[in-house]
Amino acid sequence: MLLCYGGVGSGKTHLCEATAITLYKRGMFCRVITMATLMRGLKRTLGHEPTISYDDLLNSYCSNDRLILDDVGMGGSGSEWEYGQLEEIVVARYRERLFTIITTNRDLKELPERIVSRFSDPNVGRVILNTGKDYRIVRNGNGR
Repeated sequence: MLLCYGGVGSGKTHLCEATAITLYKRGMFCRVITMATLMRGLKRTLGHEPTISYDDLLNSYCSNDRLILDDVGMGGSGSEWEYGQLEEIVVARYRERLFTIITTNRDLKELPERIVSRFSDPNVGRVILNTGKDYRIVRNGNGR
């Protein structure tokens, strides 16, 4: 389990995509999804006549062999309900020791303690601060 946090544009999403591609080349599928998309999908199951039940969709995120969840807490995501769903996913994945990567621009103090604690367990997880600079600004000189 890996929790990677750091500033905007430091390459966290790029590293997630590279990881998923590398796994694919080794014959392993890895689901890559943003937190906003995941939460939008869960909320959609609560509407009229969903194509998949809430429990089935949540269970798929809890039990897939590999999951990369990008941009946790970004794009308006990060409500108490959303963090509750994220905690349920992380707790289940931690319990089963499933391959999990989460990225965020948020400071660790802004994330639920139960999530950070599980990634901080040295037997199964790592928490890494990505200190890279915003490559969009670096690439373009002064940001233009």
